[in-house]
Amino acid sequence: MQFNVNTLGAKNITVSYDLRGSGTASKYHRLQFTTNGTAWIDYPASSSVISAGTAASTYNSFNYSLAGFPGVANNTNFGIRMVSEFESTASYGATNDAQYVAVGSTASYGASGSLSYDLVSINGDAITNANQPPTISPLTNLALNDSYTATNNFTVSDDTTPAGSLVVAAASLNPNVSLSFTPVNTSGAVQLIVSSSLGNTAPVVAPVLVTVTDANGDSTTAWFNVTVTPANAPPTINGLVSTNMLVNGTLIVPFTLGDDHTDMSTATPTVTSGNSTLLPNDIAHVSLGGSGTTNRTLIITPAANQSGAVPITVSVSDGSLITAKTIYVEVRKNANILLVDNFNYDANGAINTESAGLWSQYSGTANQMVAGSGVVTIDGVNHTEDVQAPLIGAPYPINSATVLYSKFYLNCATLPGTLGSYVSYFTDGSTSNFVCRVWAFTNGAAAGDYRVGIAISTNQSTLAVPFPQDLVPGTSYLVVSRLVLSNSASTLWVNPVSESSPSATANDTNWTSVTQFSDFDLRESTADEGILTYSNLVVGTTFNDVVGVASADLSVVQSAPVNVFAGSNLTYTVTVSNAGPGVASSVVAADSLPAGLTFISASGGGVNNSGVVNWLLGTLASSTSSNVTVTVKAPASGPLTNTVIASAGSSDPALANNTNSVVTTVAPIPVGTVHFSGGVPTINWSVQPNVSYSILWSTNVAGPYSPIATGLTFGGTAGSYTDTVKVINATGFYRITSP
Repeated sequence: MQFNVNTLGAKNITVSYDLRGSGTASKYHRLQFTTNGTAWIDYPASSSVISAGTAASTYNSFNYSLAGFPGVANNTNFGIRMVSEFESTASYGATNDAQYVAVGSTASYGASGSLSYDLVSINGDAITNANQPPTISPLTNLALNDSYTATNNFTVSDDTTPAGSLVVAAASLNPNVSLSFTPVNTSGAVQLIVSSSLGNTAPVVAPVLVTVTDANGDSTTAWFNVTVTPANAPPTINGLVSTNMLVNGTLIVPFTLGDDHTDMSTATPTVTSGNSTLLPNDIAHVSLGGSGTTNRTLIITPAANQSGAVPITVSVSDGSLITAKTIYVEVRKNANILLVDNFNYDANGAINTESAGLWSQYSGTANQMVAGSGVVTIDGVNHTEDVQAPLIGAPYPINSATVLYSKFYLNCATLPGTLGSYVSYFTDGSTSNFVCRVWAFTNGAAAGDYRVGIAISTNQSTLAVPFPQDLVPGTSYLVVSRLVLSNSASTLWVNPVSESSPSATANDTNWTSVTQFSDFDLRESTADEGILTYSNLVVGTTFNDVVGVASADLSVVQSAPVNVFAGSNLTYTVTVSNAGPGVASSVVAADSLPAGLTFISASGGGVNNSGVVNWLLGTLASSTSSNVTVTVKAPASGPLTNTVIASAGSSDPALANNTNSVVTTVAPIPVGTVHFSGGVPTINWSVQPNVSYSILWSTNVAGPYSPIATGLTFGGTAGSYTDTVKVINATGFYRITSP
C-alpha cells in the first residue's frame, strides 16, 4: 500500500493507521518513505502485526513520527508505503530466518493471507519561518556487552543556534530492548554514551533514533543500530562477612552463590585459610558445606586453644570467570577480648591486604605498613602510614564503666630519636582524637637504649611520662596500656606480672572532644620513631584477659568423722590448694552446712551466713594450700552431706576439682547396762547396724578413758562385750563411743 503526499509548507510529519492481518499473512511489516518519488528508505524499526489466532483479528493502531527525518518536510515528492518483511531483517539480523512468517502463532505463511489498513492519516505542522533544521554527522553502528557501555561520537551544528546549545536526545525503537542514553554535547562535539542492563542470554539489536533540536524547535533525526551481546559477569558470593568467634568452637557462616547466566547450583567453590597456624588448611578445620545456590555454608574450626585473626578466602568459577571473597575472623579466648591479631599470616605483605581488611589505612601512604611471620613492622624512618582496626562491640562511650587495655610485645630494630614519637593509641575514628598514646624515645635512656612512655593526648614527648626502665634493642618487651574511659586516666606497664606491678601514669591534659572509642591504631610517622615491631596484639576490658596471666588450678578437699553420735560436736577440716601454674587471687571457700546442724565456730575468719560458712582466703601462690575448720553440733539423725566449693578471681583451667563433699553417719547415743557373771562384767548396749564402736575404760568417772576394745560392729540392734581384762578386783567405769 502506497501514498504519495505533497508536504510543501509542512514539517513534523506524522503517519498513523490501523492494521489487521489474517492468520496466514506476513507477521512483520515496515513503513518506508521516499523523498524523490522513486527511492524508498526504511523507517529504522519494523513492526509486528498482532493477532490472537489464525483468523483475521481486530485492528491494531500504529503511529510514526518523521519529524526531523531528512527530506520529509516541505517536499512535493514525499510518499510513504507499507511493505511486508522477512523475519531476518525485521529482527535486525538477530535471526537467520530470511522468509516471511505468519501472523498467527499456529499458522503458516501463505500468499493468500491479507493485511487490511484503515484510518490512514498523514499530518504535519505549518512552516512559519525560514529556519533551517540542525545537521548531524554520519552515525556508526555500535556493539556492546550487556552491563557495559559504548560511545557513539558525532558532531551537530545549526545555522542560528550555537552548536553547544543544541538539545540531543536518543531513544531505542525496539520495544523489547531498553537502553540508557547519556548525551554529552561539548560545543557541538557529542558523546552519546549507551549502556544496558538487560541480562540477555542471546544477542539483541535495537535501532536507536537520535534527535537534535534547535532553539526554534526544529529538529533533525538520524539513526544507528546497537547490538547488545550477553555479558558474562563474574559469579557472586553473598552473605560472607567478617566476624569473630571464641576459641575451641565451630562457626558456621551461611552464604549464597549467583551468576547472570550460569546455574551455580552445581558449582564447586573452594576455601583457603590465610593463617594456617590458627586455621589449618584441611577439611577438619575449614570446609564448605551445603548445596544449591542459597544453601551454602562456610565451616570454621580453629586449632585447639589458638586465638588470633585469620583471613579466609572463598572462590567460585562460572566456567570462565572466577570470583573470590575474602573475610577475616577474629578468634578470641573470651568475650572480654575486643581485638586480637598475632600477625602470623601465611604471607608477608601490606597489613591492609594480608589481614583481609581487619586493618585499614587511616592516613599516610597506603600499603606501607607490612605484617606477617608473627610481627607487624612500624617503620617511622621510611614510611608514613597509620592503620586502624575496629574494636568488637564498639563504640564504647566515655560515660561508661569500661576500661580498655592493650597488650603487645615490642622490639626495636632501629632506635627512635631523642624526642621519638607515639606509635599506638585508641581513637574514635576521627582525624585528631588520639588517646592513651604509647611513646618510644631515647630521651633519658642510657646510650644505645630507649624508653617507652605514656600520654593521654599530648603531641609533645617531653610531656609523656616514661616508664622507669631502659629497654635494649633486639629484645622483646611485654608492653601493656590501660585507658579508663570515665576519667581519661592512661597507664603503662612493661613486663608486668599483675595489674599491681610497677607502672607509669600519664599526667597531661585530659581530652575534651572525644565522646566514644571505636578503634585501635598503629602509627608510622617520622624518622624520630625508629623501626619497631609489634607482635601478639590483644585489646580487651580486663588486665588478666589481655595480658594472659597464667591460670591457677584450685582444688578443695575436706575431712570429717565417718560416724558421730547425735548431739555431739563435729569438726570439718577444709583444705584449699593451688596447683598453679599461676597465682590464685581472691580465693573464697564456701561450706554449705547440712540442714539440722548447729554452727559452733569457724577458724580462719570464717563467717556463718544462714548455714553457709564463707572464708576469704586472699591470694594463694602456686603449690600452696590453706586449711580452715568449722565445728558444729550434730542433729538427732543423719546422714549428713557437707559440701564445700572453692573459687577465685583468676582463671581456673579445671573446675571439676573445685567442689568436694563428705558424708557422716549420725548414730543415737548408746544406752548400755553392765551384768556380772562370776565377777566378770558384760556390757550390753543399743547399736546402729554396721556402725563401728569402741569400749573405753577408766578408774575415775571423769576419766581419762583408755580404749580396751575397738572396731566392734554388729548386724542387729544390740551390742555386747565381756571385759576379762580391766575389771579384776577393781572399781571401773566404761564409756561407749563410735569413732
